[in-house]
Amino acid sequence: MRKQQKQLIGLIAVLLILAAAFLGLRQYNQKQSEDAGEEAEVLFSVNKDTVRHINYDYQGENYTFEKEEDVWYCANDRNLSLNQTSMGAMAARLAQMNIVNTIENVADMSQYGLDQDYRTLTFETDTESYALWIGDYNDMLDVYYVCRPGESTVYTLSGQAVNCFGRTPEDLKSTEEAS
Repeated sequence: MRKQQKQLIGLIAVLLILAAAFLGLRQYNQKQSEDAGEEAEVLFSVNKDTVRHINYDYQGENYTFEKEEDVWYCANDRNLSLNQTSMGAMAARLAQMNIVNTIENVADMSQYGLDQDYRTLTFETDTESYALWIGDYNDMLDVYYVCRPGESTVYTLSGQAVNCFGRTPEDLKSTEEAS
């Protein structure tokens, strides 16, 4: 009986040690995530609700979307009913383009696909206009090389941050039927 009591006490002690280690690791990871979030540098500092105009190139075509009275429209076909949630997410993405890496003083933009055949992304808020050139995609790192026109700094953005600007108006069409 005494042996079983010792084993039970030993198991409870091990369980308490494991629980304390788990809670400590969880708190450490949460603190690391908070610190990483604070240090993230964004490419544009905008409020998603102020974005009024988005224009980008995709597969050789140029697409323009405009927001009027909180409703997004395709500039080329105003009768096309767009998925407003997807358009809102696109505007939100512009406000949250976290820079993965910064490469300063780039002399040869061609090594990043930013010399001639780059894609263009422009957008306007209530008060400002912004432009971005999108170069090559690095599939090993899942990043795009981008730069602002006229700058010699190249930024890397996650593939997810840029891929939402690779959709046609048909891709963004609302699936809800009008009643």
